[in-house]
Amino acid sequence: MAFDRYTAICKPLHYPVIMNQRCCIHMATGTWISGFANSLVQSTLTVLTPRCGQRVMDHFFCEVPALLKLACTDTHVNEAELNVLGVLLLLVPLALILGTYVFIGRAVMRIHSSESRWKAFNTCASHLLVVFLFYFTAINILISYILFLLFFGFLNRVILAIFRVIMANLTSMSGFLLMGFSEDRKLQILHALLFLVTYLLALTGNLLIITITTLDHCLHSPMYYFLKHLSLLDLCFISITVPQSIANSLMDNGYISLGQCILQVFFFIALASSEVAILTVMSYDRYVAICQPLQYETIMDPRACRRAVIAVWVAGGLSGLVHTAVNFSIPLCGERVIHQFFCDVPQMLKLACSYDFINEIAVAAFTTSTAFICLISIVLSYIRIFSAVLRIPSTEGRTKVFSTCIPHLFVVTFFLSAAGFEFLRPPSDSQSAMDLTFSIFYTVIPPTLNPVIYSLRNEAMKAALRKVLSKEEFAQRKMYLKAIFKL
Repeated sequence: MAFDRYTAICKPLHYPVIMNQRCCIHMATGTWISGFANSLVQSTLTVLTPRCGQRVMDHFFCEVPALLKLACTDTHVNEAELNVLGVLLLLVPLALILGTYVFIGRAVMRIHSSESRWKAFNTCASHLLVVFLFYFTAINILISYILFLLFFGFLNRVILAIFRVIMANLTSMSGFLLMGFSEDRKLQILHALLFLVTYLLALTGNLLIITITTLDHCLHSPMYYFLKHLSLLDLCFISITVPQSIANSLMDNGYISLGQCILQVFFFIALASSEVAILTVMSYDRYVAICQPLQYETIMDPRACRRAVIAVWVAGGLSGLVHTAVNFSIPLCGERVIHQFFCDVPQMLKLACSYDFINEIAVAAFTTSTAFICLISIVLSYIRIFSAVLRIPSTEGRTKVFSTCIPHLFVVTFFLSAAGFEFLRPPSDSQSAMDLTFSIFYTVIPPTLNPVIYSLRNEAMKAALRKVLSKEEFAQRKMYLKAIFKL
């Protein structure tokens, strides 16, 4: 196929003569014969080797390396012959393919028209991708095997450990005691009321943003599409911890079951990771809108936005799964008392009987690298944005551009600095009131303030809010709903 592409692109006038029907039949026949000949040699060298003991292969098909492991005699010679034959049959065609594409690339680069070059590359892209995937199968298998050992095997082990912990706790106290902020009944009620007001404010603000960005067609742009998902994440994020804390304070009972704690840790980590990811995507959206305005609609088309949001939610879910699996695989000893108003991971690790250093280092490295990549992406985006904005000669233009970035920049700075300070500071043996208060800065305040920050300096949001709350708009929505229900 590589030779066919070479002839079509480098010798287009001779293509019908060289690649005639007879030549194609000969090439296809030679392909089948060489394949069966190779298979016959490898099968003969493998199957005729004497075998001893149980004929059990740790594989889902008769693989050559697995068969050779069952041999009674020394198989080094057979393995060497098979390896030499395999390498020759792989490297010789690979060298021919690479040489062919060198000539193809040189011929394509000599084409003056960009459209013609793009068309020529398109005819080769599919074949080149298949060649790449085929010839890097061995490397992919090796990498996959290493990843399986380091990640999936480890994940399978810790998930089984989670189930063992759950089964062990079914016969004992299968839960934890959340100490909250105070044991004083009056302070507990005050805490519940303050949290209730904060939760209602966050609920109202985020639901308003979701409603406005959904109903108002003027806000159907990538920026507000990502803002809607940020509000949805904030709404879910604050609903994971605050309602449970309010209920515990009102009932004067800080007990939380093991299942509730597992779900709380999973969704807390998943939503926090998704929020960092969506903030990174939003910074890229602002970069494209300001630095590449003519290509904005092409780059940030609806399909790309949907894929970005799906990637955000999937990445958050995977992060939550990994953290939950690691944290709940560690055996716990003593009193299961958590000095926090929710199942906080650092507090839970203090209850561990033994510190699983390798698991924690792996999770810490995964979390730190992911957060660092997101942070670097955001910083680089804003460096490019600020350099582009400072080149705008008009003061009014610069102010207008800055106004679209300041809310996002404030939210990113506040959320990442609070969360980073909490999780990067050295652990302490005792939990102080300051530590409890500071945990509010990354669990409760960001979801509450984000709707206010994005609405105060955004004229489009304020205009859309006035439009949605106007009497005429209410009347139109009411008539629309009546027409739907009549149908």
